[in-house]
Amino acid sequence: MDGRERRALTTLAAVSCVSIIVGCAVPESKPLVAADVANRVADRAGSSSELLDDALALFDVPPLGLDLTASEDADRDAFWHAHALAFHPDIRAARRTWRSQRASVEARGVPGPVEISASVDDFSDTSRQQDIAATVDLLGLLGLGVTPAERDEAVLLVDAALGELEDVAWRAVFGVDAARTELAAANLRASALSAVLLEARRDLSRLTLLDEHGRLPPGALGRAQATVAELDTQLSLLTVDALDARRRLAIGTGLPTDAEALARASSQSLCATPLDTNAVFASTDELFDRLPALRRAVRDYALAEARVRTAAASAWPTLRLGPGVKILPDETLTGGVISFDIPWPSAVEARMSGALEERAAAREVVEDRLVETLAEIDTRAAELRIAHDVRERDVTPMLAGSERTWRAARANLSIRDDLDTVETWTDALRLRARAVVMDVDAIERVMLADLARREAAGLPPGLAPTSPRNGRAP
Repeated sequence: MDGRERRALTTLAAVSCVSIIVGCAVPESKPLVAADVANRVADRAGSSSELLDDALALFDVPPLGLDLTASEDADRDAFWHAHALAFHPDIRAARRTWRSQRASVEARGVPGPVEISASVDDFSDTSRQQDIAATVDLLGLLGLGVTPAERDEAVLLVDAALGELEDVAWRAVFGVDAARTELAAANLRASALSAVLLEARRDLSRLTLLDEHGRLPPGALGRAQATVAELDTQLSLLTVDALDARRRLAIGTGLPTDAEALARASSQSLCATPLDTNAVFASTDELFDRLPALRRAVRDYALAEARVRTAAASAWPTLRLGPGVKILPDETLTGGVISFDIPWPSAVEARMSGALEERAAAREVVEDRLVETLAEIDTRAAELRIAHDVRERDVTPMLAGSERTWRAARANLSIRDDLDTVETWTDALRLRARAVVMDVDAIERVMLADLARREAAGLPPGLAPTSPRNGRAP
């Protein structure tokens, strides 16, 4: 084997070694240790958690324009929104998908790999003819064929992943606000019923003494005790509801269940804003501009359009060109290699048909999403008006009337001890207990309806009285 043969084989071996080294270069492994995971979750409870800052730093674009400047104050919307954006399971998954697509975009739409081939006519006789060839994707290097279409598709794939992230984040943040409302309402219901039961037990102690001295008619004490026991059971169920709401809020914000912030959320007051009868909803163009669900559908359509162009570009043949070396027993010849890959027309046509159907489907999704959005806005606005009217027209007068009835029944019970008086007291107790619970229900219903209306219309989230209830989301 002469010097040229050795150099050719050495070059081939070197290229192969480089390819193997690059293929074997893997990142350093990171074992998962349960104790480390538990510590990282526990660290989230800190008011100045570095984990929160690190997680929020993964957003390379402003997260829906939400104000996160006061993220350490658990009494502010920004605290809860920041934790939702950082640790909500759905947001974390969508964010990683987006970042993964963005990181891999450079690998899409590039020329095909360099292909190196070698052949030996007879492995038992190295002096027989040997061929070495290396070819490159010429059209890809020139920016022709399917390469630019694949590159555009890769960019729009990242954009579509961002649309999904925005949509998931929008729904998750409103979900956290709803969980905050439900948690506060559940605790307020339990607190209101506990206050009524505290007064009832004071009266029940007096009835017990009267019964021990034979001053009550038969069955009067049992009736009162049964009513109190019934309300005690209801109070226990309300406590379970509060625990469940606390669990949902903890999951949505990634906080450990013993976090002080959750306790503060449990004790927050409910604030149902007055009904804005002059609210004017956005035009269709504004909805497309500010509602993440519609923006996501538009981005998905753009991606489907890019895939049509990719399918059309797949009709281009593949042209590969490069040098070749032929090693003969007596000499080494150099030359060139050219190859074509011509797609089957039927395969190209099938890909094109499928891409066109996907584009048509994506357009229909945009139309359907708009119809759903308009219907959702109208429905949620109607629900808000009804919830507001029920509270003002029915629940508020009932609450005031039940208080008067309960006060009168207790006063009457303090001077009389007949069966009618005890029955009137038990009826008043039930009415008062039902009224205080219904009052909290009504406030919660108004707040949840307002959140649902704003989510549907693309208006900002938030529970604080200073929240921009009629502002614009970006």
